[in-house]
Amino acid sequence: MSAADRHVRPRASGAFAGTGRMLRLGGLLWLACAGRAAEPRVVHVQPSAEEAVFDGWGTSLCWFANAVGRWPEPQRSAIADALFSPRGLGLTFVRYNIGGGENPDHRHMPWFRQMEGFAPTAGTWNWSADPGQRWMLAAAIRRGATRLEAFSNAPPYGMTVSGCGAGGADPTRDNLDPRHEAAFVEYLADVVQHFQTAWGVRFDTIDPMNEPFTDYWRANGNQEGCHFERTSQARLIQRLRAALDRRELQSVRIAASDETNYSRAIETWQSYDAATRACVAQINAHAYDSARRTELRALARDSGRPLVMSEVDGGGGSPHDHAAIGPALALAKQIIDDLRDLRPRRWTFWQAVEDESGMIGANCNWGLIHADLQGDTHAWTATKKFHALAQFTKFIRPGAAWVPCDDSDTVAIRNGADGSLVLVTRNAHAAAESAVYDFAAFRAGAARVEIYRTSAHEDLAALPTAKATPAGQLALTLPAESITTIVVRATPE
Repeated sequence: MSAADRHVRPRASGAFAGTGRMLRLGGLLWLACAGRAAEPRVVHVQPSAEEAVFDGWGTSLCWFANAVGRWPEPQRSAIADALFSPRGLGLTFVRYNIGGGENPDHRHMPWFRQMEGFAPTAGTWNWSADPGQRWMLAAAIRRGATRLEAFSNAPPYGMTVSGCGAGGADPTRDNLDPRHEAAFVEYLADVVQHFQTAWGVRFDTIDPMNEPFTDYWRANGNQEGCHFERTSQARLIQRLRAALDRRELQSVRIAASDETNYSRAIETWQSYDAATRACVAQINAHAYDSARRTELRALARDSGRPLVMSEVDGGGGSPHDHAAIGPALALAKQIIDDLRDLRPRRWTFWQAVEDESGMIGANCNWGLIHADLQGDTHAWTATKKFHALAQFTKFIRPGAAWVPCDDSDTVAIRNGADGSLVLVTRNAHAAAESAVYDFAAFRAGAARVEIYRTSAHEDLAALPTAKATPAGQLALTLPAESITTIVVRATPE
């Protein structure tokens, strides 16, 4: 997680309901732009020979699953359905946190952020630990999650210099004791092996660090974290590859390095020597500062590695309001820019569920769902950001390929499964806007068009279907502060 941490402040939590139907009819579609003085925004969509394939949307399970996975039925399954079922967001990529485990004498983290480790003391194992997160991982797999990644925020506290899983006394220095470096990679490899042999859970990738080259992982903080110098990262990566290979886990690839922003991801990769790069099969980067998107994209392409945007919570920095459209528009902008310019293999939200009682102050609209993570009401609600993300996840599916378009507020893809063309477009202005979408190059004249919209008054509303003109154009009026998904279904030749 980034330096702009989502601090939890205890507060009495009122009752709030779960999400309603994902799709509901509403809104009005105009198929003509006549009578408006302003010229319409014209968006041209062109076929491309590029085969940049997208294979899923995801979320991290820590810390919310530590709490929600321990809830009773049917509440915990309802959240799993909302996130991973095709009836919900349909997320297919899950990041599981291998907890280090904090010193039991420490009391500086909210309980659900204090992830349980599987080795509470050196030489002992507790495979019944972390039941909440393990339940949610299994629930995600049952609902269709196909890409699994393990990651570590910090080593077990007994392996650290400070004796604290939250970080070091000096957050600019390594907090993994060099004497325990080998033991740490053995711990990670043993956990991955146990998941596979005992529980049948096969991780595709593992990232042994989280935002490692940073200066904010300090002892007695409110979450696990650990600083790693880049030379230390390189040693850790090579040692982990060797530990996995000794266990015949060659299929588990290493991802790195989950740096906090794209610039740092670039600089960290450039610092690795050839031997370290040879051990890294996937480049992971967080998007808390997303400058240099195209540069990171080129770096991954030239290195021959898939690029994964592995964490961000876009649109969170606003007052707490479940129905606020502003955070939804900001999240949509983050996604559109990343999909257009970064073109990641996967796009990952941080933790989909945030603590309702922590949503206080001016910087607290994080998460897609707000839930009572510290109390016992097991109440939750979907925010407007949930519906904004659904405008993408329900229609852009694994196997999609990116399609160029010339509008900065629109992203276009071609689904591999059914050949449908999908455009997601945003109007962040306070007034309605006319737009014409030109996809004539796809020979989509008179094609059937489905339209869905989220706005201040709509949540993924299914609008009346439309027909493209014989020339392959569609004219729309985009309401103020809205996100619109256009699905163009191919017609028989």
